[in-house]
Amino acid sequence: MRKIIFDRSKLTPSKKRGSPTPAVGARSVLGAILRPSKLRLRMLFSGISLDQKMGWRRGVSSLPLILILGGLITTMALGATLLVFLVNNANLGERASAEALAIARSGIDDGILQVLRNKNCPDASCLASYEVSLDNRTAAVTICKDFCDGIGKHTIISIAQVLTNHKKIKAILETDPITGEVLIESIADMPL
Repeated sequence: MRKIIFDRSKLTPSKKRGSPTPAVGARSVLGAILRPSKLRLRMLFSGISLDQKMGWRRGVSSLPLILILGGLITTMALGATLLVFLVNNANLGERASAEALAIARSGIDDGILQVLRNKNCPDASCLASYEVSLDNRTAAVTICKDFCDGIGKHTIISIAQVLTNHKKIKAILETDPITGEVLIESIADMPL
């Protein structure tokens, strides 16, 4: 690409330090090169650079850009933090619910073992209400015979709580009074 140097005395473009070209097409060449703004053309011939003339405007225009970008970055960081917080809370709630269900189920299993060991439970050797501890959590177990769900049946209710999650499970057992055979009729979650 050719470098064009302007001869200020005649306002005509000339080729590298040679004699000036005729002024016939000078305006069209100059207009093609510096068409976007007359301010740039004036500055070119006055010897003042565009950066010196417009320096204060460039700083003013960058302030809103910095504020907008800072606001966007802050908003995105807060959004990501909120998203992580909500996902962790959802996982924590799900884990606490599963843990409460497992503890309530272990209370039912312990109640079934109590009935298997003593077909007349609850009596003096077998408590009607007690607590089962598991991993610093407890399940409240209640055993009822004959008057809760019918004669010859045991009802076991286990309630467990982890954080704000409560689980209640009910098991109905049918016990043969002669042989002591125990059949599980149902085990189901119950609403609190």
